[in-house]
Amino acid sequence: GIDQGGTFTDVACYVPGKPIITHKVLSSAESSVLGVRQMQQLVSQKYGDLPVLGIRAGTTIATNALLELRGQKTCLAVTRGFKDLLIIGSQDRPSIFDLDITRPEPLFKEVVEVD
Repeated sequence: GIDQGGTFTDVACYVPGKPIITHKVLSSAESSVLGVRQMQQLVSQKYGDLPVLGIRAGTTIATNALLELRGQKTCLAVTRGFKDLLIIGSQDRPSIFDLDITRPEPLFKEVVEVD
């Protein structure tokens, strides 16, 4: 798994029956690829050559931008019929009986529905 953050990119590898291996590289435009390559070398040194069965990637940078409502306006591509999903949300709010609900403006500027 890969998690690219603002300062570091963390890489973790799970080999069945073995302890999880973790590795950290400084974040850059190429840090995800660099981290995976370095992880492959670490795994090969410990356990020999093993096939990569899957990679999961996430980015703290994007998550933080969404949570802090900062970043560039974007377009949201979503499955047809779910255009309002992020606007409707889960209906959770601090005061359930409030009639005047103030919501932050979404980061996406437009929504495109796809099949």
